[in-house]
Amino acid sequence: MSLALVAPLSLGALADGALLARQRELVNARREIDAELASIAGEIARRSARELGFRGLAARLGARNPEQLIAQETGVTVGEARSLVRIGTLDEESPVAAAISAGTVSVAAADAVMRGLGETSESVNAADLAAAAVRLLETSDGTTPEQLAGRPRRAGRARCGLRARA
Repeated sequence: MSLALVAPLSLGALADGALLARQRELVNARREIDAELASIAGEIARRSARELGFRGLAARLGARNPEQLIAQETGVTVGEARSLVRIGTLDEESPVAAAISAGTVSVAAADAVMRGLGETSESVNAADLAAAAVRLLETSDGTTPEQLAGRPRRAGRARCGLRARA
């Protein structure tokens, strides 16, 4: 992965294919960086757990919660920080976390799917949600995170393969 920047003036000289290839290179690099940022956000969240009270990392640094600390430290929005924490606190064994680590899906796309599917409940367990998320992510090529977030709602959770627990 080369992050050496191409001068804006020389971008105009690139053929269409080369321009799009450069964009793909940078998107792949961004996925790697975002995956690590999510992992760091997850660790910040663990070190800022409520049960730690004022001994928690965020509290010690004057932030109300890990998302606020991440936003302050990085300049991202609280919403982006919330997304990083949500993805960074996924079980490392989850198929969604594995897809992010492999670089096959972006943090934004994975978070959109997870938000769209919702939380576990009495009728939907974590394994069902994870399986539905994987099915959605497997068909996510060329789909924006906004489109992905709407898929579970439009199709209905049952059509995403979710079923009531026995």
